[in-house]
Amino acid sequence: MPEVPILFVNVAKDHVSFKDTLDEDDFIDYLCAGTLVGSLEASGSVPRTGRRHVKVVMGSRGEVTEQVRLFASAARARAILRQSNVGLLANYNEAMWSTYIDPYDLFTKLGPEIRFLPYSVYGDVIDAVSDQELKAYCDELTSRYKMMDDVARDKFEASVRASIGLQKMAERSDIDVLVFNDIDRAMFELVGLRAGFYHPWFNDNCSVLVPEADIGAGLITYLLKLISGRNVNFLEPFHIESDYGTFAGGHAGPNDHNDPAWQQNVVIARDVRFAKTSYKYAGAPFAWYRISPGRKTMAQLVECDGRYKLVATLVDSLEGDHILATYSHSIFRPVVPVERLFEEILKIGTTQHFAIVDGDYLRELGMLAEIMDFEYHEIK
Repeated sequence: MPEVPILFVNVAKDHVSFKDTLDEDDFIDYLCAGTLVGSLEASGSVPRTGRRHVKVVMGSRGEVTEQVRLFASAARARAILRQSNVGLLANYNEAMWSTYIDPYDLFTKLGPEIRFLPYSVYGDVIDAVSDQELKAYCDELTSRYKMMDDVARDKFEASVRASIGLQKMAERSDIDVLVFNDIDRAMFELVGLRAGFYHPWFNDNCSVLVPEADIGAGLITYLLKLISGRNVNFLEPFHIESDYGTFAGGHAGPNDHNDPAWQQNVVIARDVRFAKTSYKYAGAPFAWYRISPGRKTMAQLVECDGRYKLVATLVDSLEGDHILATYSHSIFRPVVPVERLFEEILKIGTTQHFAIVDGDYLRELGMLAEIMDFEYHEIK
């Protein structure tokens, strides 16, 4: 039998409906209330079946219902993940070894298959983008966002065309998690820039796009999307300011800027990191997003010695202006002391990339880790 997650439930009554069992109706109510007998008897058989991923829940009807909701959310994400495809465009990031994921372990333990997508095909797909498609997406972006005065129109169109190319690569290869090595020199020499926009197709199809060839970061971004149904952002922490209990975090490259509630936080701006290079479209623009304010779940997933580690915490994203060129970003205040947060992460041993989403999903992540045999570290 497949390893299907199982929920073993006993609902505890607030109080029984009878004072004694002298009346026949009260005696029947007494028998009906005795669910604990059957649960205890069954508990002896459950371990003998050798089933993993059995979650025991006991409490009031409301408490049990909430646990069932959380379990169902985690089980749904697990089931979808097992049938999903990861697309790696086009290779691992040789500058970041700790982001490497074993393709065989991923396929046999978690389910997704990695499809390696070549840059040559990406180049052909970009060239095949029609003028009508290009104009439609350019018009959509400029109708939503202010464009800075120093953005060159030809470089804007090149960035948009390359962004459409990413969408088409994902769609044609049936990709749910597109992992883009956006800092590979071979890609820059071929395409002339790093695509800067997060095409709405990804959200429309409950798919995700992440940079720097980090498959683990792509998986946790995808899992948070499946659990939350929200826009999920990608970041790495930059520096701590102890006086304020905060850290700066964000990331370059395409980052989901499509949250309809925060379109005012997006500006089309030059990617200044590569502006002085010799690449054809050096300084091509991107969607510069000040990540929305509010309480968020921040999580990461890494592989180590054949085991997967899931680390999760809560942070508050603070309101503010665009202050870090080239990076979609924010300033974050963790719910735990900032030095303690990163000291704990350093002790666990992970990598630099995190996914972040509006809301508190720690319970869902904890339950997901339990039914997927992840090593779970919740820092709160």
